Amino acid sequence: MVKQKRSRQALLVMVSLLLLFSLVAPSAVAAKNVKHDTLQFVALGDSLAAGYTPVPGGSFQLLDGYPEYLQARLEQSNYTTELTNFAVPGYTTWSVLSQLNNATIVAEVQQADILTLNIGANDALPLLFLGLPDSWIQPVINTALANTRTILNTIQSVNDNDVQIYVMGYYNPVLLYDQPDSFKNRFDRVATQFNNSLEQMATEMDNVHFVATASLVEKNADTYLTDFDIHLTQAGYEGVAKEFWKSLTRTKGWRQR
Repeated sequence: MVKQKRSRQALLVMVSLLLLFSLVAPSAVAAKNVKHDTLQFVALGDSLAAGYTPVPGGSFQLLDGYPEYLQARLEQSNYTTELTNFAVPGYTTWSVLSQLNNATIVAEVQQADILTLNIGANDALPLLFLGLPDSWIQPVINTALANTRTILNTIQSVNDNDVQIYVMGYYNPVLLYDQPDSFKNRFDRVATQFNNSLEQMATEMDNVHFVATASLVEKNADTYLTDFDIHLTQAGYEGVAKEFWKSLTRTKGWRQR
């Protein structure tokens, strides 16, 4: 009788373990290949986000910008991602402010889970290339920063998903130019000032993250830049996308979709 009872108990334990394994094991296996809800990814910006790429001979092509490379990294990590890229070469902060009055663009921004932004360089670059004094350039930079804050506030006010916003810092675009150090250093100084202000702005706002690129581009200037154009090569766009990816992996809001 005791032997029979123990046999029944052993059988019940085995059945319980089998049931537990059937519930837990598939989840453990599935976790390695988990598929998430589709992420809505919106890109706003200038030629860097648009993929403006210099090619030999002094020409250019519109290829993949850093948003496309970032989308690929998300997809590699099993985050199905729908990218809508509204970036346009030559755009300034004023241009993006205007875009945010466009109903089609606002509708996409409203649904975004992730949004990347790089803007402001075209506000000041023409003045730098003309060699105009700081007294001309500083007010333009101040206005570009004020416009950027308005852009970020507008995005957050219309968005329904607590969108995570990743703001790209700029790099010195003339590192390989055949120009005096004084010329290159001025670009570096202005970019550093602009980046510091953007980074401070990001710390003051919820769900806004600054993505630094200046050191990365300087370290890899020979492959990321050319000596005849301010834009990145395809290797450069891929490298910058990795910096965005690092920032994404440090933040969690977008992963809770």
